[in-house]
Amino acid sequence: MGCDKAKLEVNGRPLAQAIASRILEIGVSVTVLGPDAIEGCSLQRDSIPYEGPLFALSNFRPDAGCVFVCSCDLPLFDSRLIGILVELIGDGDAAIPWSQGRLQPLCALYKAQALAGLPEWLQRGSRRVMDWVKALRYTEVSEHCLAAQGLSPYCIRSANTPEELARLLSLADQKFV
Repeated sequence: MGCDKAKLEVNGRPLAQAIASRILEIGVSVTVLGPDAIEGCSLQRDSIPYEGPLFALSNFRPDAGCVFVCSCDLPLFDSRLIGILVELIGDGDAAIPWSQGRLQPLCALYKAQALAGLPEWLQRGSRRVMDWVKALRYTEVSEHCLAAQGLSPYCIRSANTPEELARLLSLADQKFV
């Protein structure tokens, strides 16, 4: 993207702040894992910057049984997703949306016990999120499932380039049922 995605302005507001606000509006507390605070949210600064999401999550100690994890680059994020994932997690370790043939592990719900095993996982040497996810028991949540719940399948898609961001924003007003 060429810049800090959390600070990208969408509709006049930094993207990370917009996502956090949507989550706070439904009564879910937010802890930001990274360098910058967001009003109304707790902050856990990275002990070693730029080590990646698994490292940041490995130092996080949730006070809830489940934790919704999301990246800061989801321009069409819809907080109703959290309730859907809570309903679908069941006895597994996670409920993870599936989009364009890929799991979206940085827009997913995890049981706290799954996160508790991260320090040990990292000691084994892998820092790839997908390697960790493949070791979990998870429910895949398809785009069709999201659409059946009235959510846009685009609400879980990240923007990694200016072109992806523009494309996603152009789809913002489409309705899916």
